[in-house]
Amino acid sequence: PKSVRGAQLFLLDATVKNVGTAPWLPAEQSQLGVNIAYRWRGADGIGAWERLPLPRAVLPTKTVALSLSIQAPSQAGEYTLELDLVREGVTWFAQTGSGTLRLPICVTD
Repeated sequence: PKSVRGAQLFLLDATVKNVGTAPWLPAEQSQLGVNIAYRWRGADGIGAWERLPLPRAVLPTKTVALSLSIQAPSQAGEYTLELDLVREGVTWFAQTGSGTLRLPICVTD
């Protein structure tokens, strides 16, 4: 969405593809599992990463469709929603070259 209300819980649909050589296991299935993470970047700074579970294992070359439940900041303003994947205890995917998805979103009263 281009805009959301403050503190609104909204769904964001996305598709991710495993272009690596190792399967992505959900964090609930492995100590080194993969989570989806998001945070908000705004004029007041950068929020903490919030984790969302990967719905299932994703084998190399395969994709998974996601419907992410995202909580908007409570304060109105212009924000950037950042999304990344993280292999818990190992690395953020952006640090390995995949990049962080950044979406400009206006939060309204």
